[in-house]
Amino acid sequence: MQDPKFVRKFKARVEKVEKEIGSCDKNDHYIPQFILRNFAVDEDKKKILEYKRGAALPQEVDIENTACKKGYYDTINKFSKQENNLVDRLTQLIESDSAEVIKKLVSSDQVNLSNGQANNISAFVANLYTRTPSFREQMKLFILYLLENKLVEKEELNDDKVLEEIFYKNSLGIKVETLRKFKPKKEMEFKREDIIIVLANFISAKFSEDLFYRNLNVLESSSDDFILNDNPVFISDLKKYPRWPQGWYLKDEDFVFLPISPKRCLVFDKKEFANKRIRANSRLVAFINFNIIAGAEEFIYSHKKDMGIQDGLNTTERMRERVFPSLFVRKFKMIYLSIKKCWNIVFLVKKSSGIRDIPKN
Repeated sequence: MQDPKFVRKFKARVEKVEKEIGSCDKNDHYIPQFILRNFAVDEDKKKILEYKRGAALPQEVDIENTACKKGYYDTINKFSKQENNLVDRLTQLIESDSAEVIKKLVSSDQVNLSNGQANNISAFVANLYTRTPSFREQMKLFILYLLENKLVEKEELNDDKVLEEIFYKNSLGIKVETLRKFKPKKEMEFKREDIIIVLANFISAKFSEDLFYRNLNVLESSSDDFILNDNPVFISDLKKYPRWPQGWYLKDEDFVFLPISPKRCLVFDKKEFANKRIRANSRLVAFINFNIIAGAEEFIYSHKKDMGIQDGLNTTERMRERVFPSLFVRKFKMIYLSIKKCWNIVFLVKKSSGIRDIPKN
């Protein structure tokens, strides 16, 4: 279970950070630089290949200026009415705790994590999932659903207790399938995204708990490389094509993926063992990369040039626009048909050490 001592210590650190004052309007990364550096093209780990939706070719760009926006986490303090970068500082706190854990998971033969490290990595993956531009679009859809169905008044969105009940405790019991069918009748202008940022923190806390109580394993590719996007954490039950929104309330059959290097990808699941390295064959790597391409808001990141990535990005639209051209889907249809069976086979292996191959069909 989550360590109460760990939770108390983390809350104390948060309270300390809350009392500090930081500068706003900074260049805030929504994908951490220490993750991007794992996909760098140069030995100094300062450059990365960036594939942009609609572009002809990928471009080599500076990691320092990639996957970031100025003042991305800045909010207005409700009491002082001054700009506040508290969320940025809390994000840095989570990143600092998880960076060494990610480094271990990228390179070590041993995947065993302490209770504290498991807490850190769960908090980090949840935070990363809820802080991207794509997730903020999910939140806007959710808010429109609440308002148009008169489930909440606009003024109540400023009440933290109401937000906690709806977004943390899911008191309204809203299902992601309902949101997928929802067609907004009007648009809502968000002059600032303060409310979205606050909501993301509530959801991140809940999602972190759910991840902690799942098993964490590391997929290791011996052939093809994993790629990264600007929405890198994705949820899949291995049966359906990627759909938007993904939501954040996990079912037992759901898997949560995060590529952390060209050769390794984290996966949280409810299977029988944890802290294992599992060999991912080319079919499984293709499945993960398909989800990464389909789930990209705007960008794909990699350490090598592959026009197949650019073509895939250009022949799909953003997942929230719900468009999958038949040619692109057909190309990956066999992967989806076989991946579930393939995945179940590997997990018939009982607890054991070392890497296990995922057999081909």
